[in-house]
Formats: sequence, C-alpha cells, structure tokens
Amino acid sequence: MGRLSLGSWVAAVCLFLFAACSSNEPAPATKASTSCVSDSECAAGLRCDARVGCVACLFDADCGDGQRCDQGSCATRVPCMTSSDCKSAAARACDQTLGECFECVASTDCKTGQKCEQHACHDYVACKNSLDCASGQVCSDDGECVDCASDADCSAEQTCVAHSCEARCASDKDCSASGLLCDTDAKHCVECVSSSDCPSRYHCSAGSCQRDVCEEDASRCADGGSALETCPAPGNAWVKLFCSDQQSCRALGGQAQCENWVCVPGSMACSADGHRVELCNADGLGTSIAHECDGGQACVAAACTNVLCKPGATFCRGGDSYTCSADGTSSTLASTCGADSYCDDASGNCTPRSCTPGAKGCLNGQEGTCNAIGSGLEDLKDCAKDQICGATGCIDILCDPSSYACNDAGDVTQCNEVGTGSTVVASCGDDQFCVVSADTHECSSDVCSAGQPACNGSVATTCNASGSDYEPGGTDCAADGKLCLSGACKAKTCDPGTRFCQDGDVWLCTAQGTSSQVFQACADNQFCDEPSATCKTQVCTPSTAGCNGSVAAKCNADGSAYLAAGAVDCAATKKVCDTGTCKTKVCTPNNTFCKSGNVYLCNGTGSDSALQTTCDPAYYFCSESGSTASCSYDQCTAGTLGCSGNSLTTCRADGSGYDLGQDCGAKACISGVCTTKVCTPGKYQCSGTTSQLCNATGTAWDNAATCSGDNYCNSKSGRCELDLCPAAAKACVNELLGTCTADGSAVGAGATDCKASAKVCTLAGCATSATDTLGDQSQLYGGSVSYLYGDIVYATSSRTLTQIQQNLYIPSGTVRFMVYVSDTLAGPYTPVFDVATQPITGLVSSGPISVPIAAGKYYFFGSLAKPYYFYTQSNAATQYTSFGRAIGAYGQSTSVVPTSFTFTSSTSLANVTLTTVVP
Repeated sequence: MGRLSLGSWVAAVCLFLFAACSSNEPAPATKASTSCVSDSECAAGLRCDARVGCVACLFDADCGDGQRCDQGSCATRVPCMTSSDCKSAAARACDQTLGECFECVASTDCKTGQKCEQHACHDYVACKNSLDCASGQVCSDDGECVDCASDADCSAEQTCVAHSCEARCASDKDCSASGLLCDTDAKHCVECVSSSDCPSRYHCSAGSCQRDVCEEDASRCADGGSALETCPAPGNAWVKLFCSDQQSCRALGGQAQCENWVCVPGSMACSADGHRVELCNADGLGTSIAHECDGGQACVAAACTNVLCKPGATFCRGGDSYTCSADGTSSTLASTCGADSYCDDASGNCTPRSCTPGAKGCLNGQEGTCNAIGSGLEDLKDCAKDQICGATGCIDILCDPSSYACNDAGDVTQCNEVGTGSTVVASCGDDQFCVVSADTHECSSDVCSAGQPACNGSVATTCNASGSDYEPGGTDCAADGKLCLSGACKAKTCDPGTRFCQDGDVWLCTAQGTSSQVFQACADNQFCDEPSATCKTQVCTPSTAGCNGSVAAKCNADGSAYLAAGAVDCAATKKVCDTGTCKTKVCTPNNTFCKSGNVYLCNGTGSDSALQTTCDPAYYFCSESGSTASCSYDQCTAGTLGCSGNSLTTCRADGSGYDLGQDCGAKACISGVCTTKVCTPGKYQCSGTTSQLCNATGTAWDNAATCSGDNYCNSKSGRCELDLCPAAAKACVNELLGTCTADGSAVGAGATDCKASAKVCTLAGCATSATDTLGDQSQLYGGSVSYLYGDIVYATSSRTLTQIQQNLYIPSGTVRFMVYVSDTLAGPYTPVFDVATQPITGLVSSGPISVPIAAGKYYFFGSLAKPYYFYTQSNAATQYTSFGRAIGAYGQSTSVVPTSFTFTSSTSLANVTLTTVVP
C-alpha cells in the first residue's frame, strides 16, 4: 500500500472539520542561499525566513491590527462587507468570509482569458476540446490548454504532474543529480517527500517546500469569535473547531480558547453593586458599562431607577411602618400602628406610646410636654429650686421628706420621700393631742411628752411632769430671730423646701431652714448643676483634655464645662479635634472607604481609620458608592485584555473594570481584539436555505433559521418565507404561468404573462376568471351555536373576488359570508366585507360580490353560520390557488361579527370555492 502524502492528509483533516484550509504560493524548486537560521540572527522585530533571510513577518500574527503578512512584508488589509467597499483596481473584489478586498474572489472578477487562483488573476488559454489548443497541448477537464491531462499524454519514461510531463523515478538515485528526491508513490522527482525535507517554518505540499501557513501550536479566534482555529504540526493549515453553544473564543497572551459565556450577548443587566447598567459583550465573555446611574439611583431590571428609601430598611411614613425593597426603589406596608402606638423613626417599627400626647411629664429631672405621637417629651425645662419633677411635671416641695408633723386637724402626718405631700398616719380623737418630737410621733392624751424639751409656739420650754401642759417661762426664740425646734432655739441657715448643690450632690433645706439633707446623690458621670440644682450628665471628663466641637480644651473639675484658658480652635488651622489634640483630617467621619483594596472605617472625627473588611483579591475588589464602601465581585480578570464599549483595553489590576483604551474605530472590539466588521448589525442574508443574521457587532453572520419544508430563503429580505408555489411544478405567481423554481420562491424563466392579455392565471392557461376550490367534503362537523369558519390564504397576485361558495349543511338559520385581511400571518385580521344570504344545504353562494385582493396580504374567506355544519378536510396538505397559497382553516364560536382575530396554525382546510377576476 502506498503512503498517504502529507498534502492529502491535510486535505482530509480540513474536509472533516469543515475548515477553510489555505496554502501559500509554491516556493522556488531550488533552495536559495539563506542568511539566517533562527530569529536570533535577525535585527530586533524581524523574523527569519530560512530561504529568503530576515523579513518583517512570517505570519499574520507578526503584523499589527489591520494588517496581514504578504511575502515577508506587512500589508494593510482593506476591510469590506461587499465588493462595493473595494475601491482599488488592484483589489476590487470582497471575500465576505475574510472581510477583505482582493484582486479576485472568483474567475468572473478577472479579465477574459484569466482565472482566479488564491485571490490573484492568472492568464490561461481556455478550450472546449484539444483542437482549441496549440500543438503538443491538450484540453484539461476544467477547460484549460495544458501540456498533459494524464500520463497517457506523456512518454513512457514520463508521468503527468500538475499538467506537466516529468521524468519518472524509482528511487532517490534517479533524482539526486538534480538535488531532488523520488516520490515513489507518484513516481517522479520532487523537492520534498515529507516536511522534514524542508527548512524550518516550511512544510512539504505536493512535493514542494512551501512556507508554513501558521506557527505550529498557534491558536486564534475565527468567525467573529464563534470558532477556534489551531495550527497543528507541520504548520501547513489552520484547523477550525467551532465553540459549543453558549461559548465564545477569547484570545489572550497570544493563545485562544473557547470559554463559557458569563452573560447572554447583547443583553443588559445590572452590575453586582447595583450602581450601573452593563451591556453583555457580543462574545458573552464580559460586560462593558452601558450607563452609570446617577447619585440617588440604583440599577433595577437593567435600568437606572430613583432610590426612594434605604434598601432593606424599615421606615415610618404616614404614621405606619414600611419596609424598603432590596433595591431601594419601592416599599411595602409592614405594619399599621394602632391608637396606643407610634412609628419610631429610629427603628422604623411600631412602638407602644411612652406618654399621653399633651400630658406633662419628666425626663432627666426636667419638665416636658408629651409630643403629638406619644413617643416622648418635648419643650424640656428645669423646675424651680423649691420644686421637683414628678409624674405630672414640676411639683412644689411642701414638707421635709419622710418627716412627721401635726396637721391643722390635729392628726399625725408623714411627708412622702420627695417632700411633695403628706398623708395621715394617725387620726387623733377629740380627747387626744398630736404629739411629734425628735423621739415620738403619735396621738396622745397628753399635750406633750412629760418632762421632755418642747416648744410652746416660739418659746423653748419643757413639758411638765404629767404631760398636761408646758412649764411656765422658757426662751422666746423669735426674739433672737430664731426658730423653736424640739424645745431648742435654732438659727435659720437656708431657704426651707429648696434644693441646692453641695459636695457634688443635690441637697434639700429642711427643718424650716435650720438644716439640710442629701436629696439626690449624683452619679460618677454627673455633676450638680447650680442654676437648676439637679444632677446632669457631665459635658466632659473632669480635669481631662477633650474636644468642645472643634476646640481643643481642658475640662473643669466637675465635668460641667470646658475651660477657656488654653483652648485652641482646630478649625482655624483646617484641622479637627481628636481627644483634645488638633489633628489633620484624613477621611470623612464615620464613612467607609477603600484603601489598599480593602474597606476601612473612618473614626468620628475624620483623623484616623481602621480596617473594617478585607476584600479577597482573588474574587473581589473594593468599590465606593457615596459614603459607603464594600467588597464587590470582580468585573473582569485582572490584567487581561477586554473591551470597554468599542475600546480595546486592559482589566484593572484589582478586577474592578476596564480603563479607557484604544478605540477600535471602524472595527468592533470583541473579546479583547479589534475585529473587522463584515456586515451591518441586524441585517439578514440568505446562505443557501439558511437565513443568517448579522450579529450585534457586525463581525459575523449567525444562523438565524433553517428554511425547511414549504419555506424558502428570500434573497431580498434574507428571511425564511412561505413558498409562493409548489417546487418544480406548474404554478401561477403574480399572473405568470410556468414552472415553479426548485426552492418554491417564484415561477422560472419562460413563463407566460397573463397580465399582458388582461387575464388571470390558471393552471389550464390564461383566462378571464379563475375558480379555486380549497379543502373537500371528507368531514362534516357542526353545532347549534353561531360559528365563524373559513380559510386563510396568502395572496401572490392582486385580484377581485367575485364570489365565495362554501359547502354547508344548513336547512334553516342564518349565514353571512365574511372576508378579513391582515398584513401578517398572525394578524390581527380585520373585516373588509360581509354579506348575508339564504341558507340552503350544499354549496351556498355569496352571490355576486366585488372585493379587492392585494398581493402580499393575508385573507380569511369563509362564513358565519347558525346553526353550523361545515365541510372540511383534516390533515390537508399544502394547497396553492391561482392567486396565492392556502395556509389553513380558522374558526371561532361567536354570535356577532368579530372586530378582529389572530391566527396561529392549522392542518385543516374548509371546503371553500373562490372565484376571482383581474382587478
């Protein structure tokens, strides 16, 4: 068995993979002297061609964007979508697959006597047979005069190789004298038998060493990113592999690979942080920013929407509790606050009232009025020094706390713990006396305590031995401006029933002003306020440096205020006060921000910050929005090439997105490559029986639909459309009578034009009128209600409808014949004609009518009957009329004429006969 040549193997691989394999022009048959062996021997930026020497390029990848390698030099590509884009006489034809202008794409692009080979026109002598050729030449199978077409055209010692007679060989000895080798399979001398016989970066093809098409093991993206091309050894062809569904090819670092989509190409979505609308790149491998949302907006359903509340938070509105949506653009009622509760602004929740609106109360020793919602006191003020703040507000101090006394009725009373009132603890009878002294408080039959010091009014004296009266004499305390208490004269030292500050606590003047007692002990973080004589929270830490707003100062001894002495206003030097020292402001107080790729929290003064959250650089980057920073998912792979809009750029080192880069201009940025546009986005074209749609970037044609069954691809619209006539059969289209083309799109050449004789087309020939019958009587069905039933027909010729007939079984009842029209198959269909007629059994006629039918529109022809018994043909095959094509039957139960209806599909046809004439 002969060995398979390398060229044959490559061809087999290309056919198997459906790849477009190409080859270079044949190199000279004899080896040229070389000036280099490797790239290292060439100047910077040059490559080594082992036969030619140092050149600017070996492969397209060695050239810049918009260039290709042509015979060792970088040549500018001329991009195109059609040949009309090719303006140069030297490159006037567009290869739409490559999107580039060349001298020719087909032989029709060349002059007479030339043919197109590898995008170049070459002279040749055309022939029909060998008699057209010069002496010694024959006509080849492809119509060209050549030296030989087969071995029979050569001598016995020769064989026909590429239309040339070459000497036969049996071994390398027969060829070595010529510096060649023997191809023992083909039995002629060649430059090479295998690629190992060729210099570096050359491969053996058909016995000739040719420069490699591509660098071994190289890879690149093709077909607008839908395919991956690799260059296997020996570098003689690109082998194409299509990426799987929902994959695109990405080229990074000189290598390409198919990657799974991260989004649907062309779709819009919100960024992970909800701050922007992102457009999925055409390759589905990344996104670009379509729109940055303004401050106070969030991205919702791929659109920037105003933020109405804090996402996820509860808040108060109209006195009730609401919950904000996750995106902050809407809210829902969480709870209705009842009469005994209010909505707390701090928590956003319904909370029980703490007071009765309008009522007086106390907070931290101050009197206030309960606000309108009952959430707390407002208009707070200090009570007078002879008052205390109780449950109902400021109350006068009336007695010494917890002391005993005799009231006007002669009963024993005790003052409450705060001195605002007293209660009777012992009621004395008519024969009793209220006796209160330092040692006793009781109802007694005695006037006073026998033998004990006592006060008789303002006179300090002694109770007699029987307790029945006071001893005569004594000292009148009033004479010396004193008071008599427990039988002794005492001087007045304070204002009775008033509070004052002493030793850091609140004291109360008691015993009619002759003594005092601790009324309220102030806590460690409180001081006694002299003006109000109440305990108040310290303003600062006593005797410690602190901040009074922006002023750095020292706190006084009791913590009630900052000292003016030595105070410094930090704001004057544009600094902030922090723990009593002026410091430089480095951040916004209490805000989070990004630093070193992590989230930091600024302290309350803005003078320093601390790490709050570490963002794992493998997955996250730190992003800021307003006063908040957070760890967000990477938007792209750090350092990789990508696209920002139509700019070729590189993903930032933290993966947060793309920086502005190089605008691809007339090209489209796809997966980090400026890719030539080959079509107009959104435009359709036909490729055989396939409808193709130009992708969103204009870089490739995508298969949109395969036209199958009774559809063809319309070359004008590029879309799959219903066949206009039965393929390869006799047919009428637009009054042309002839044979339908193989794809069902039109009547072929040589058709008879019935319009020329002002007649309509029928399969029997041109006529003054045409009668078309749809469906048959294979099935009858009906009912007692009203029913609209008929056929949908697509008109390919303009006609006038003169009569509708329909097979019915209706001995009595009502019948209306109806015509509806629509611009599309689906509808809506709207009525254009209806007429009532007498119901009979059999073929019911509308009578003479005149209804215009326009080519290119869809029509319903049928009737509305009650009761209904219609004949129909189930599972009907495609049926063509003389003026169009029947699509299927449509019916609906209705008692009135429908104003419109829509149509989906049907495999039945109503038995309807239509008579038409020229319009």
